Amino acid sequence: MTSIVIQELFMTVAKATVQSPLVHDETESPGESSMQTRLKNLCCAIGLLAALPAISVCAQTPENTSSAATDFLKADQDGDKSLSKAEYQTLRGESKEVVRDWIVFDLNADQLLSEAEFVAIPSVGGVSRGPIPDPFAAMIDRLLDVVKKQATDKAADTDKIEFAPGIFTQSLRHGIEGQELYGNADPNSDGVVSMAEARSFLEIQLGIRRPDNESLRFPDGRVVNHHLFQHADVNSDGMLVRTEFIERSYGDAHVAAEFEKADADKNAILELTEWCSIGGRCVIDPVTEFLRMDTDLDGFLSPEEHSKGTTEWKQPLSKFMFPAFDSNKDGKFSLNE
Repeated sequence: MTSIVIQELFMTVAKATVQSPLVHDETESPGESSMQTRLKNLCCAIGLLAALPAISVCAQTPENTSSAATDFLKADQDGDKSLSKAEYQTLRGESKEVVRDWIVFDLNADQLLSEAEFVAIPSVGGVSRGPIPDPFAAMIDRLLDVVKKQATDKAADTDKIEFAPGIFTQSLRHGIEGQELYGNADPNSDGVVSMAEARSFLEIQLGIRRPDNESLRFPDGRVVNHHLFQHADVNSDGMLVRTEFIERSYGDAHVAAEFEKADADKNAILELTEWCSIGGRCVIDPVTEFLRMDTDLDGFLSPEEHSKGTTEWKQPLSKFMFPAFDSNKDGKFSLNE
């Protein structure tokens, strides 16, 4: 899921940040134009990422993972806290699907499966499968690290770096002409944007959380099509009444029954957590989608597999995926890509 496009965008942002620190200093009064230059590349990155299909994560609460963990311990015959391919196949067999999963979920390509990698396999962990790396979170971490490094002479504790909220948000607005920014960079209204608030604000712009600061991303990688939720939410109040859901969520003949079942508190309104409980068209699983598209079971997606496995309405975007997201230029996608 990581891509060369995202990497290049981040490098541009990082260089701009190194040249122009973003830290608020009471002794400095940078003008709007200078701050606009400092954040322009960040805004462009956010704008391009926002142009991608908006997918936001919302998974059900994982169940107990003890069964998969117990299986791992039994299979780890040499006690090195990892599974060799032989140990893995002794446990799971030697089918093409089993071998394919070994390739896909060896996320660090060390020819071993850690317990975390093992329980991330859908056919192992099931609904309680473990987390997979989130490329957007990693990008934000790297961006904030650059900011913190530039501020080491301003604050002993870089986690307490603060920005001027007006300059921070206004520069972002001007950096993305015609694109609305969502959320409040200073939600506690204390006059400064802390590093934690800056992270949350960036996560809102990248679709990792909603403008009301409710998280949309969960560690196991399952996602909900937030565009569909927003499409159904006619009055944009962050919840769905019965008519909105029935008329605008593209359900089938059972759509009314879906609403009744999902409305856990029986208040005739679906909040985001209730929407997530529906599954199907509401919840998308990019991990199992990757496995579905991998028809030759080699652990990778060729351009042909990706194109054939992509639904018709996504085809206009699909044709741009290669080579843009093929970060190592090997002509195929790994799960990480």
